[in-house]
Amino acid sequence: MLNIILFVMGVLFALIWAVLYLSHYNAFKDIIASVDDENYFLRDIFVVGLAVIKIFKFDYIKIGKRNRAILAELYSKEYADFNILVSLAAQISYILTFVPIGCFLGTAASEPLIAALAIIMGVFLSVYVEIKLKSRIDERHDELLLALPNVLSKMALLVNVGTTFREAWRLASESTGGILGKEMRDTTKLIDNGLSEKDAYIDFADRCRIQQIKKMVSIICQNLEKGSSELSSALKEISIDAWNEKKHLVKRLGENANNKLIIPMMIMFAGVIFMIVVPIVMNMNLGV
Repeated sequence: MLNIILFVMGVLFALIWAVLYLSHYNAFKDIIASVDDENYFLRDIFVVGLAVIKIFKFDYIKIGKRNRAILAELYSKEYADFNILVSLAAQISYILTFVPIGCFLGTAASEPLIAALAIIMGVFLSVYVEIKLKSRIDERHDELLLALPNVLSKMALLVNVGTTFREAWRLASESTGGILGKEMRDTTKLIDNGLSEKDAYIDFADRCRIQQIKKMVSIICQNLEKGSSELSSALKEISIDAWNEKKHLVKRLGENANNKLIIPMMIMFAGVIFMIVVPIVMNMNLGV
């Protein structure tokens, strides 16, 4: 009886999945093509989640509000709402994909536990979407913190020898790689395109949401408003704090290096267990 229930559920959810996918693929194929495949996998199945959001008219902006700041920093403000939509679609799609798979495997093995494990795997993947986002933003902040002390030291030195701050910013950005260098060069472009320096630096702080950069931008803005002659010494002071923070960060990264492997290892372990348990249970049932 339980096998029949699992089979019927599997067929029902598989049909729903197929109908949602086939009827909405053309409508959402352009969105799928724009999905960041570094952060998401099996992105083609997101059509299913997008279809559910459309049919039930989910307020995905409200649902994903807590992740908006993270997505705005990772993908820029202009694409934050789009990525909220993609994240929610991914979570829904993973669950709806693994439910019929679990039901069919549970039916084949005559073991509801198999179905439960598969469904749990789908739920775990949906949770992993948010874990991955948090991991990426943490990595971004770490990279910014590691690069910031050198940039501050360069700008303090340039300002100290009489270079205007705007030119010091440009020179430091051109000699800096990675995320920080790119964000600084983007800020220079905004200024060159007519945005006021103050607004450009504030926008820079919004894109790089770490305390040290916010403090730096606050001092820069005060200098622009009041013409402070203490900018060089202020930058040196922040630079010292940033170097100390970098030392702590390097130590922490060394201690936590192994911990970053836990989630991928858990996924691999769950997959291995799943691959081992299913054949064993099926063989036991066949033997009976």
